[in-house]
Amino acid sequence: MHEQPPPREAAEALAEIRQRHEQVLDRSLTPNWFWWAVGLLVVGFSTAVETENGLVIGIGTTVFVLGLCAAVGVVVVRSLRHAQPRSELLGSAGARQIAVFVLGVLAVTLPASLVLGALDTPYAATWGSLVCAVLLGVGGPILMRRVRATMLDRATKGSR
Repeated sequence: MHEQPPPREAAEALAEIRQRHEQVLDRSLTPNWFWWAVGLLVVGFSTAVETENGLVIGIGTTVFVLGLCAAVGVVVVRSLRHAQPRSELLGSAGARQIAVFVLGVLAVTLPASLVLGALDTPYAATWGSLVCAVLLGVGGPILMRRVRATMLDRATKGSR
């Protein structure tokens, strides 16, 4: 049979495995720039819609759609170039973190826009979408750190 490796070699091997897991996760998670890009696209789209000018709305919609497709495309292509973590590493805890983040952004952004609109604030939806952009830009990277930690924890524990 096989001999047991010395404790030091075993510890080094486990550290190497963890480092590889971290590398895979780092390459597969949504990068920080993405959150700001989406937030800025939302602000631009809201601003275009609030002009109530058909041409501006058309251009704003086109920029929003193309910009979002480009940002998502870059993230997807980037992640496909590298090894992918097993899907079960996200687990229900990771999915819950993402859902809570999305609901939290909506729970702040929508009421802010509605209150600003009720106060007859010019460009209320744009101001609300600016709140959304800041929440995405600041909160998205925090979310990714938490999701990364959850996935690493699940990888360490064997995805249970």
